[in-house]
Amino acid sequence: MSHAIGTNRCSPAQERLTGNKALFSGSPVRKHMLTGLLRCPVCGKSMIGQKRERVYAHSTKLVHHYHCPNSSWSRNAAGVVCSPKMFEADRAQRPDFPAETITPAALAAPRRNAPEYLLHCLETGSPIEGFCSPQVGRDTQEIPEAGLRSADTGRTQTLPL
Repeated sequence: MSHAIGTNRCSPAQERLTGNKALFSGSPVRKHMLTGLLRCPVCGKSMIGQKRERVYAHSTKLVHHYHCPNSSWSRNAAGVVCSPKMFEADRAQRPDFPAETITPAALAAPRRNAPEYLLHCLETGSPIEGFCSPQVGRDTQEIPEAGLRSADTGRTQTLPL
């Protein structure tokens, strides 16, 4: 189902988004200076800065690092496996940090890309799984629909609708 979003529906959502950015944009004290400049060697997306707690034998330390937003142990929508490797910010921000290229293993047919996989499933009668599945497609369309309903009613919508 397709909807055009009018300005009367978009304005409340836009105001809320602006307010949330001000509240939840992170600490103004510590910014990751290479966010948006470092690129994932696998998919080319901008790497983002993040912090996490590293636990040692007798202490913990807050460590800042960069990673690809697509990184996971599974394939993303394009069928690419991004490296879940994290680069520590203290090392990555030094001028002598060595450049590194990570080359993923080549994917075998029919999983080299989404269209090839979908055509393979249609031709062989195999079940369509993962990001190409009708269930995932329906679920992703449901999210903006819930946003439209929330903007119309001013109430939080729960999924599934």
